[in-house]
Amino acid sequence: MPRRTTPAVALLATGALAATALGTAATWAGASSAPAKAPSSSGENCQTLSTPRTIITGKKPQTYVYTAPEGRVVAYYCVEDQGGGVEYIRLQTPAQSVLMRKGDGKAILAYSVLYESAATPTPSATPTSPSATPTSPSATPTSPSATPSETPTSPTATPTEITEDDIPEVTGPPATNPDGSFDWNWRYDPPSCSALTVLYPSNIPDNQTNDVNVRIRFADGTTRTLNYHFNGGNWTGMRAFNYVQHPSWPAGTSEYWVEWTQVGGSNYHYGESFHNAPIEGPLHCVLGDDGDPDTVEVPQSVTTIDDWDPARRVVRQGARTSTEIVTVDETGLSDLQLERTRDGVDWQVLRTLPVERDRVVISFPKERKKGKVTYRLTVPGTESVTGAVTPEMTVKVKKKKKKRNRR
Repeated sequence: MPRRTTPAVALLATGALAATALGTAATWAGASSAPAKAPSSSGENCQTLSTPRTIITGKKPQTYVYTAPEGRVVAYYCVEDQGGGVEYIRLQTPAQSVLMRKGDGKAILAYSVLYESAATPTPSATPTSPSATPTSPSATPTSPSATPSETPTSPTATPTEITEDDIPEVTGPPATNPDGSFDWNWRYDPPSCSALTVLYPSNIPDNQTNDVNVRIRFADGTTRTLNYHFNGGNWTGMRAFNYVQHPSWPAGTSEYWVEWTQVGGSNYHYGESFHNAPIEGPLHCVLGDDGDPDTVEVPQSVTTIDDWDPARRVVRQGARTSTEIVTVDETGLSDLQLERTRDGVDWQVLRTLPVERDRVVISFPKERKKGKVTYRLTVPGTESVTGAVTPEMTVKVKKKKKKRNRR
């Protein structure tokens, strides 16, 4: 999906969603619509991990923040949509708070998470001095009990601990050429504003899935390439390479663009032309800061509406203004709305238009009343996208011409 960097609209929301997180840094994980889907049986649900399957109440979001108990960090999470699609995603860097998102971008119905104990502090470099005088051993060892207990004490029942081994194996579909060889042109998900999420093919050769690079451009024009490398083997399944936890991520970042990605084992690179297709990106992102250390600031992708012509128009009663074709990007779960006002204050939603392949055809109603009417396009902002509103387009409606009688 092509992404543009110069928005022709104003943002409906300039900050990002803040979620309570016990004063911890968040891990952002998720991705945009996937070229390959993780296998999932229809009607499948997220299984109980460290938490039970939890249904999100109210309107289902595209992203959702979860915070683990104190002293624990999230290592895996499962997300489920209303159609039964389920994904188990492994975080490259576990964290106490995580932004969950489905790889295909669908609304989240339910989730469960697997957390583990947080890393303990590094021990002191100076060893403790040994005791100068060793303790003398007991002169007489304690005699064992002559008769063992006839009935051993039953152990206290404890709940079964869930580990990574209990999580269903997630493998991508095989990437195969017609001759049966491995297809190095397999594609992974485009990045989101929080992470690059990769579903590795089940048949990828060894020693390929151990290196990932993501290049980020910041508001001051500088760039950094975030490198993720695995020296201990190969990554498999579905894995999220989150940006904010990377050691090179600069603190205080409020705006950035995801420009380019490289995943070991694939010839596809986000940000480059692939088989003569249009270049994707960069992905424009914003990150608000409400000043509260007890909240997690969540990134939003910047919504754009291009090719809208706000020039003033004149029509007669009974006619309609000419059709517009606009390009819309990063709408999240929202649709494009055509709105109208006659007094410049009260806006009425005339039509809700789904965005398909980034292009939307805008047709206007016939103008029945003489006077002035104003139109605009909007995309409502959500927790994952900023939303957008176009400049206003004014239409002057003139009185309909009277028909002259011919003699």
